[in-house]
Amino acid sequence: MRWTDIKDSIRDFWKEFRKVKSGLIGLVLLGLFLFVLFFEPILLPFSETNTRWKDITYWEDNPASAAPEWINLFTSKKRAVSQELEESRLDEKNAGTVRIIEETFVYDYRYDVAPSDLIFKASGSGNVTVIMSIERPDGRKIDLMRKPMEIQEGKELRIAIDKTSKNDVLNFLKKLNALNGVTTQTLKTTDIIFSKIENSVPFTPDPLKGEYRILVSMILQKESDRIDSTSMKVAGRVQGILGTDNSKRDIWSGVLAGVKWALLIGLLTAVISVSIGVIYGVMSAYLGGWKDSLMQRIFEIFISVPLLPVLIVMERGLQALAYG
Repeated sequence: MRWTDIKDSIRDFWKEFRKVKSGLIGLVLLGLFLFVLFFEPILLPFSETNTRWKDITYWEDNPASAAPEWINLFTSKKRAVSQELEESRLDEKNAGTVRIIEETFVYDYRYDVAPSDLIFKASGSGNVTVIMSIERPDGRKIDLMRKPMEIQEGKELRIAIDKTSKNDVLNFLKKLNALNGVTTQTLKTTDIIFSKIENSVPFTPDPLKGEYRILVSMILQKESDRIDSTSMKVAGRVQGILGTDNSKRDIWSGVLAGVKWALLIGLLTAVISVSIGVIYGVMSAYLGGWKDSLMQRIFEIFISVPLLPVLIVMERGLQALAYG
């Protein structure tokens, strides 16, 4: 066959193929999947999704069951978005043998629903005393905690669940005579921090928007104690393109990481089904007679089985395998 004949065949095929709209849509989707496959390392919001999808500790800083960020476009009350804060100032002081490292994180709060948590992390070695407070846009300052912290990989302090922070916020309300029946059991720390405080705290307090300054002081007692890095994350009420599941995993990352498996399963399914069909058809034609008729009846039974119940059963089995 000459090259011109091959080109003519391809041209004729494409001319007919363009008439089938579903085929064009499938081709576009295939191209999109291949694009995601090749650029997955760049597109993944969480780079270790493939290897740590079932590792709960990898996702623990995310809010659970958070809605996607774009939901703020369609709601009157804007929910706080998850974000990593950058330190605006870092100072180190020496007081004899004691070293004090002071950091300031700035958070520009422009939402109607407060974030679910403030998470402080530090890596290094040794034990330090962490003192944390927050300066609000109204000029008031709330002491959040003063507690020892063992510096190691993954060690963190969470404001929302820390008992010291709850008590400090409760004392802050007491000084303003604004308790209004609030107790440590009913207190939601971040709701109070990011709300207006007048004579009392209403059931649904109004947001106090503006610039918040989170002040962190770390006291190092020993010369061997060291701080390599720190971070402050705001765990919002919304996150990412598709939000998170109840295990705090980023759904968009899971979708991107699953594209290659979808392509692989689709390819293997096509190859296996075509191979079985060809072999079965050739055998049926070769044997002929009553064997051919029997094999055709068996084939007709298989294709007459409703596909949906089979897929439902398979989905349940695969779900148990994937999520454990």
